[in-house]
Amino acid sequence: MTTRNSKASTERWIWRNIAIAVPRTWEMLQFSRGMDSGRCAFADRYQFRCELNWRTVPGPPDFDRMMSDYSTKLSEKGVEAPKALRLGSWRGVEGVRDGLLTSHYGGYLPGEHCLLELVLLWPDRKQAELERRIISSIREEPVMQGGLRHWQAFGMEAGVHTDVAPFLESCTVNPAHVDMIFRNRSKQREEHFARRGLVKQWLEGSVGDWLHWWLPKDFEMESQTSDTIDGHRLFMTTGTRWSWGIRRFFRQRLRCHAAAWICPQDERLYSVGLISHPSLALTDARAAAAMLSCCGQKGLGV
Repeated sequence: MTTRNSKASTERWIWRNIAIAVPRTWEMLQFSRGMDSGRCAFADRYQFRCELNWRTVPGPPDFDRMMSDYSTKLSEKGVEAPKALRLGSWRGVEGVRDGLLTSHYGGYLPGEHCLLELVLLWPDRKQAELERRIISSIREEPVMQGGLRHWQAFGMEAGVHTDVAPFLESCTVNPAHVDMIFRNRSKQREEHFARRGLVKQWLEGSVGDWLHWWLPKDFEMESQTSDTIDGHRLFMTTGTRWSWGIRRFFRQRLRCHAAAWICPQDERLYSVGLISHPSLALTDARAAAAMLSCCGQKGLGV
């Protein structure tokens, strides 16, 4: 479950090993899947409010020169009276364009070799405390226990293996349905995380039946078990999937472990599927369940 800070009314997001906390009323409407460069943009009910851009660079930038050039470019684009800003290690420029006050900040994450640009839009008035909280929340997300990378977005919190975490192949976000698929370049490991709502309106049969349907059509099920952990009825499936190998000259056998459950607190259906070469495979489906969280549970398989 996405961690929320009720006192500050913020919600934490973790994307591309970068953590940021924004107001709970802001949603991520745009995102990039690339590691080397990209952006995430958040909006409230009326307009975009925050944009976080990233770009990998060889080393720390010359912020004095960069912000001077940036201020000049903003002036050329019609930004009125750009003013220099500074919050901690973040350097910024503030100005008005088309009647809208905008703050632009630059920062650097040394562990990720990542240059960041944060843009905040203030449609009514500037909220200095909110600006400070957002900037102070941005940090590099460390590797989790077990060598997993932390992703937290759209109500899901998952631990993804380091060799697939940089390769977000797809992210589908629809009302009451979130689906994220990671697949490494060799295609020998795939990790699939999903959350679905309004379960009572569409689920027919058991969660175990649905889990079998959710897995790839060429999946050959070997076993399915169930267990109850902290009030969650967990269904676990193990099997095999065949995939074409290098240059399609031969087929390779992949192991598949999957798990699904309905969280009794939020009544959503959570599912995780791991497909990998036998040499990379986890021991069982319970270990797969440990990689996806709900209602504060840090993985049901733990």
